[in-house]
Amino acid sequence: GREEAEARTALEEARLETQKALLRLRTLGFSAEEALAVGAGSDLSPSMAVTAPMAGTVVAVSAVAGEAAAADGPLFTIAATDRMWVAVDVAESDLTRVAAGQRVVFFPDGIPGRRFAGKVTVIGAEVNDRTRMARVFAEVKNGDGLLKAAMFGSAEILAGDAEPRLVVPKEAVQNDGDCLLVFVTATPGVFQARRVETGAVYEGGYEITRGLVAGERIASAGAYLLKTEAMRGQMGAG
Repeated sequence: GREEAEARTALEEARLETQKALLRLRTLGFSAEEALAVGAGSDLSPSMAVTAPMAGTVVAVSAVAGEAAAADGPLFTIAATDRMWVAVDVAESDLTRVAAGQRVVFFPDGIPGRRFAGKVTVIGAEVNDRTRMARVFAEVKNGDGLLKAAMFGSAEILAGDAEPRLVVPKEAVQNDGDCLLVFVTATPGVFQARRVETGAVYEGGYEITRGLVAGERIASAGAYLLKTEAMRGQMGAG
């Protein structure tokens, strides 16, 4: 009768609330077994593993060992630092030459001699009324983690009329301990070691700023073997 219907409704509502609670526990980092143990009223360990919701690097710690954690307070701050945002102030007179997707090279003041390559991703919609600059954002690669948040530096945006750059595959550039080398084809099957200097680092390649001319043929996949043979020859001659 009526009492049975009310009991069924109450049971269904309780099941829904239980499912919501279990889902909330999973969201907070509990394993499926731990969440079910809570639902069954079992005792849990006073400590638990906290699972980050994303892969990244811990950049700030708010938790203190032994301190009770608040439900609404952060324990750690995690950021994906393999790519970083660079904010570039561009004069309004140059904005018409800037477009999303253009290459950017960032030169951090705190890391002399290093360049970080990326692309323009966002062009600000407002010009500062005092500086007459607009903010342009670029995403640059930071695979080695050297770039840090709030670093200062300068940047080049390679507009459509920029001078093209000479880029070679990363495996073509070899380090012999004293300098960087590429192996240039002298005659078919014969290679000559050439000292080079590199600039910007791109995904899969290095910019060559000195030592190589566009159009020269170089060894790529076999460059490491050529370096090894060259070093053996030097040791044999010594």
